[in-house]
Amino acid sequence: MSKRQSPYGVLPRSLTPVSRPAPMVLPALALCAGLTWAGQAQAENYALLVGASTYDNLEERYWLKGPANDVALVQTYLTQASPVPFAPGDVTLLADGVEGATKPT
Repeated sequence: MSKRQSPYGVLPRSLTPVSRPAPMVLPALALCAGLTWAGQAQAENYALLVGASTYDNLEERYWLKGPANDVALVQTYLTQASPVPFAPGDVTLLADGVEGATKPT
């Protein structure tokens, strides 16, 4: 085993600090980063939003007032501002009180 001189005495070669990464580390990291990026570029995202406000078996005073507004806001967020992109056709709405949505059953 060869030895190197350091300010702290003689160190074996295996304990000598390495100033650069091993030759195969950088290509391996680049390959992993490339595969991760390629996987994200091909990903498709889908969302199913359900907003049930009215209930046939309950008196109207117990119906909810917020779900119709909530699903419309979430749909807008997903298709316009989300960090994960959603195509408008990939967001399905099941809600009562929202124009263009299918009524939840």
